[in-house]
Amino acid sequence: MADSGAHRLGPGRRTETPLSPADGQSSMTANKPCVLEVFSLPEPDPSCRLVWFAMRTKSLCEHKVVIGLRERGFDAYLPAEADWKRNKTGSRERRERPLIPGYVFVGVGPGKSLYFAMQVESATGVVGWDGQAREIDPRFVYGLRARQAAGEFDHTASKRDAFRPGMKAKVLLKGPFQDLIGRILKSGKDGRVELMMCEALNWKASMHVDELKLVEDEKKAA
Repeated sequence: MADSGAHRLGPGRRTETPLSPADGQSSMTANKPCVLEVFSLPEPDPSCRLVWFAMRTKSLCEHKVVIGLRERGFDAYLPAEADWKRNKTGSRERRERPLIPGYVFVGVGPGKSLYFAMQVESATGVVGWDGQAREIDPRFVYGLRARQAAGEFDHTASKRDAFRPGMKAKVLLKGPFQDLIGRILKSGKDGRVELMMCEALNWKASMHVDELKLVEDEKKAA
């Protein structure tokens, strides 16, 4: 690893303006110094000897670039988050999308050249200054990987264990029940719970926990 933390690029390729992800999660914004948060995690394995860079990609081509990098023998990482999306039939589908749109991380090991990584189709540049690619602190990359592996960016994880009989929950799903508060009667193994929406009318409804918000949580956030 060079002491200066900078690497000259090969001919015909340019560096992108250094950009900054807020809290390591939101999209990078232009014309700002590259400031990457370091998380309190164990040091990366020193035997790995990878030097990491942030690579810019064409719009919606992050996965394509990662595949191209791996085919060339590079370690590539695309941070992603998961959430639910409604399809045309109204059913929910799990969807993954880039955590930092337009960017991937490439690890360059001994005997590998960043210049050849930049030849991957749909790669448009690398974060750097004055024609020099800047290294990314490996703890930032491994920190994101650890958080993703722990499910921190997975918004589809079941919350059913937190929904217990007797608790109250607000309906988030658009429709006739939206914003109504019901009392949980029972929960099932499939992640659905039965709620009493109106005691006087004995009005009950069955919903998935991902379509509900505990009233206690709402009060804490206020």
